[in-house]
Amino acid sequence: MQGIQEVKAMMQDILYPVIIKNRYPQVQEKMYFVRDEKELIKTLSPIGMQPLIVQAYVPPENRQMFKVLVIGKKVQAGIEVVTINQQDYLKQAKLPPSVAKVALKTAKTIGATYALISVFFLNNKNPYVYSVKTNPNIVELQLVTGIYLSWYLARHIHHQVKSLK
Repeated sequence: MQGIQEVKAMMQDILYPVIIKNRYPQVQEKMYFVRDEKELIKTLSPIGMQPLIVQAYVPPENRQMFKVLVIGKKVQAGIEVVTINQQDYLKQAKLPPSVAKVALKTAKTIGATYALISVFFLNNKNPYVYSVKTNPNIVELQLVTGIYLSWYLARHIHHQVKSLK
């Protein structure tokens, strides 16, 4: 029971309901929607002490979701994740200043000169960082920048490999 007590202590600032998922993405990853402490104990007991992520659940009607590309000390692009009929779509967006500011501060805090930072914008006023990728998904980068990055990377790799001969 000590493990569950540690999890509860770390969650002291997070209100229920929460989502619990594995820290490291896996094929057929399981996610658990937990409404209260009783469900938390029931969920964690069979799982054991694994690296887990506990996130506050924020209903879609109370949030906007943004992905912010930071390169160097500048926000290069922002996209909004729009959910329609439980399907996510990406669209270019003018970021609220507080979202851009928290993304820049996050990148600086972790020493990243290149990062894709995902931010919830809660009730149109509170930015909340929920994911930081220092090697963002190339497809998302292409959507954000409009640049076909795969081609440039492939060309660079081709030239580098060709020069080894």
